Amino acid sequence: MKTLLIFPPYLRNNWIHLAVPLLNGQLEAAGFLSRGLDLNCDFFNYILSEHFMLNSLKKMEKIYDEIKLRVKEEEGDKFQRTHLIMKKNFLEMVLYSQRNNVLDFISNISKLKKHIFSNSKLEDKHYKSIELAIAISMFPYQDNNCLSYKDLKEQSLNLKNNIYYSFFKKYINEIANSEYEFIGITISFFSQLLPSFTLASILKKNTNSKILFGGVFLSSIIEKILVYGDLFDTFCDYILIGEGEESIVDFSKCIKNGKALDNVNGLIYKNQKGEIIKNKPNIIKDINKVKDISLNGYDLNKYVRKNLPVEFSKGCYWGKCVFCYSSNSHHYYQYSPVEAVNKIERLSKKYNIKSFDIIDDALSPSFIKGFAKEILSRNLDINYGVFLRFEKAYDYDFFKLLKKSGLRTIFWGYETASWRLLRLMNKTRKFVNREKIIDSAIATGISNKIGFILGFPSETKEEMEQTLKVINKYKEKCGLSINIFTLYDYSDIMKDEKKYGIINTIPLGELSGIIDFSSNGIDNNKLIELLEKYNINCPEKSLLGNLF
Repeated sequence: MKTLLIFPPYLRNNWIHLAVPLLNGQLEAAGFLSRGLDLNCDFFNYILSEHFMLNSLKKMEKIYDEIKLRVKEEEGDKFQRTHLIMKKNFLEMVLYSQRNNVLDFISNISKLKKHIFSNSKLEDKHYKSIELAIAISMFPYQDNNCLSYKDLKEQSLNLKNNIYYSFFKKYINEIANSEYEFIGITISFFSQLLPSFTLASILKKNTNSKILFGGVFLSSIIEKILVYGDLFDTFCDYILIGEGEESIVDFSKCIKNGKALDNVNGLIYKNQKGEIIKNKPNIIKDINKVKDISLNGYDLNKYVRKNLPVEFSKGCYWGKCVFCYSSNSHHYYQYSPVEAVNKIERLSKKYNIKSFDIIDDALSPSFIKGFAKEILSRNLDINYGVFLRFEKAYDYDFFKLLKKSGLRTIFWGYETASWRLLRLMNKTRKFVNREKIIDSAIATGISNKIGFILGFPSETKEEMEQTLKVINKYKEKCGLSINIFTLYDYSDIMKDEKKYGIINTIPLGELSGIIDFSSNGIDNNKLIELLEKYNINCPEKSLLGNLF
């Protein structure tokens, strides 16, 4: 039985995402012929062309006047107004203050891509170049957000005005002729909804394959879309929610042998009576049963970063941050350091790759120390990046050990300089000198990337200024990710709004999960003023600011 697993465009980067290779590996280990198709990678190369980018630039000129008017109209809507101002600033730079630089940048996009793809070691400015190119190419299509199922359905089926349709057309005949028993489409991000539903509607009409939806984001909105009876008739035949490593194998066995589907955990489908059947969710209880990833169907030469993604745990060992999806996870399982290095060593030999991205939410000091020692004991020549929490155990000698084992990059969630807010976020319970930890890591030569959150509910002007000072301290030393806080409906914050100083909430559509809010903290106008005062670039603005 042949299976195709597709990762749709999600407009973030052209790296290998774990979802499809992970499921691919489970099916292959169970004896099924499974192939992965990374349409995000192919779409990335499709939009980063001079022709496509110039067309986008023309569309942006028409959008600018509309954005200016909307900024004036969104007086009381903090979320909308803040993001509209950021869009307006970005448009003004692209179309006016930096227009000549932008045109020169677009005319050299082919040379830039050639340089990026031919170099194994890329600097931060190269990644900023990629981000800028994506931002320009896709800016005119940002409003295709599909905040409701009605919008999603209309835009998915309106192929004439659908940006993805012309891109998908070239794949349909090949897929149809391959006669796959079922085609799985992973929806891991909100931005994948429109391309996923567009592709599914085309496949339903042009192939005899059964369509299986799955993915983290789809799982988070499943109750919102199951109320629509035409979901299974128009777009898919089955939906698999939750952790799918075991369930996709069970599902494949049932399809192959014509058996009933009632024992496939996490599966949702419509039975012969037209009833929606929801099987109990699946939770991985023995992580050692999860097989290695498989890159069957992948061409590594298409990727800017050829790092392999790996995951050593399920859940988060802290798992308490009130804004994080992992706070709703009530289980945590982890490989031993020895088993983790076994996996790395197998994959390195199989694919002749030395670079890995460890994508776990966070790894504990005891695990990462044991992991590093095990790598050194085997004299493995690898390098890796990892997400870490600030813990007292981390010092210069600790980072020296990690650096020696091949650690190249640490991603930190600093969030805010305010200890009141950190406790409110449930990020920590004990004081940790975070700046001393970062400085120690820098001193060993490890690259550090730091994430910040601005505009958390109840944040005061003084607290934000503390954070902005830290940002300025590290902006020349580290990579920075500066984010305006977004409230989601799954957040623990929604369980006790008064505790966080939230005064009013408005859901922004049924599918996005985003909640617009007002709080007793700093308002959006003051937020923008402070960013300008401290010369901190908003996310869109920083793309140009770091290049020109």
